Amino acid sequence: MCAELGGFPSNWQQLGAQQQAQHPINMVMFQLGYAAYQQPSQLPGCLGPMGIDTRSIKFITARDTPVSNVTALGSDLFNVITNLNCRYSAPAGAAFASPTSDLRLHDGFYRAWLALERRVVATIDAYVAQAPGSRIYVLGHSLGAAIASIAALRLQRGGVLAGAADVAGVWLLAAPRAGNAAWRDAYNAALLTRTLRMSTFRDFAVRVPLQTQECSAGGLAAIVTPWSRYAHVGRSLLMCPAPSGGLVRWTVSARGSEVLDCGSIADAPDLTGATHMLGRTPQHVRAAL
Repeated sequence: MCAELGGFPSNWQQLGAQQQAQHPINMVMFQLGYAAYQQPSQLPGCLGPMGIDTRSIKFITARDTPVSNVTALGSDLFNVITNLNCRYSAPAGAAFASPTSDLRLHDGFYRAWLALERRVVATIDAYVAQAPGSRIYVLGHSLGAAIASIAALRLQRGGVLAGAADVAGVWLLAAPRAGNAAWRDAYNAALLTRTLRMSTFRDFAVRVPLQTQECSAGGLAAIVTPWSRYAHVGRSLLMCPAPSGGLVRWTVSARGSEVLDCGSIADAPDLTGATHMLGRTPQHVRAAL
């Protein structure tokens, strides 16, 4: 899976959406995404030849935080996602330098980030103090991608970092929607051209929460449960199947998009998770580069 040399691009935000979609750095990000399933010590073998100094990469796990205590109902992957607490958070605009905005986040995702924030910020501050001028790259897969989007804007606009550090790039792999339209607008105003959100044909996770969703919790009757509206953030890369095979027919949106279907009719979500698993995506990108 190793791509060509080059390291992290210093001009990521200046690149066009198509250039970002075809950039070899995406292969690096897929490798880093495997950190959720592998030991970080396994990464240098591939990342080193790609021009990445893995000593600059810090990993923070959530195994010992309240994040791991979230429980969900449902017998399949789709229900596990949708039955997570999809109610809105309280207005959160002030946390992202938008105090007058009715910015609302998925309550479960936001609480998950808040459980991590102190450790993440402390780790970044400690590193930036040793390497002034460092750039921050944020990556997440699946539920982690929703949290990564919250982290990216919080780090960029929230005033939580002690030093001057810049979020230079964000990769959201198979990301659910993390907040409402006000969230999308605030995020895109700051990080649209730095964010590539990648999804594959029939991936169930990118469709939830639904754009308009009735978010009951704890078995409460729908009549007492508000409807919530959710939106995707960042530039969009949708990977679709080609007649010759492989997900090599791409739809790229420079301004972001809610389009998740590859055909003229709605693509049924694959509830087996086959199109969602991280290991499949690098194969499709490698074939298209």
